[in-house]
Amino acid sequence: GVIGLGTSGTLIARALKFFKAEVSYFSRTRKPELENEYGFIYKDLNTLCKDSEAIFLALNKNVFLLQKEQFDLMNGKRILFNTSIGPGFNVEALKEWLKDENHFFFGDTLNTAGDHSIWKKKNTFTINKSSGGKTYQAYLRLGEKVLNNIYEYLNKN
Repeated sequence: GVIGLGTSGTLIARALKFFKAEVSYFSRTRKPELENEYGFIYKDLNTLCKDSEAIFLALNKNVFLLQKEQFDLMNGKRILFNTSIGPGFNVEALKEWLKDENHFFFGDTLNTAGDHSIWKKKNTFTINKSSGGKTYQAYLRLGEKVLNNIYEYLNKN
């Protein structure tokens, strides 16, 4: 399951689909064009949390979507990946959820947990490194955007 189907969430979902995963998603806005093109399945938040073995958070900063209610639905062997800038969830609810050794949490940086003490648990993992949008493709897109802005300005003037 992917929560947040913006640019980052869509990239994650497409990569999962490439590996033949059944991809469900929750987003504030439904994406029928991506459902049709890639076969993504829209689910409400609680259903996605209940049904998904692995969940990828790709939320904007300061969006705390997962609360105790959602963590309570994530039973059995489950994995939560957070690729958001911040936690994206209620930190205390995550701590409670992680008491079950069948639950695993992964984040790219320390801040994705919301509390650095979480990383001391044996079922949590971080490399404490983020690409920060500095991929080759990001530089290429930025360069194209700058050039398009210059062309647009010159054509108007």
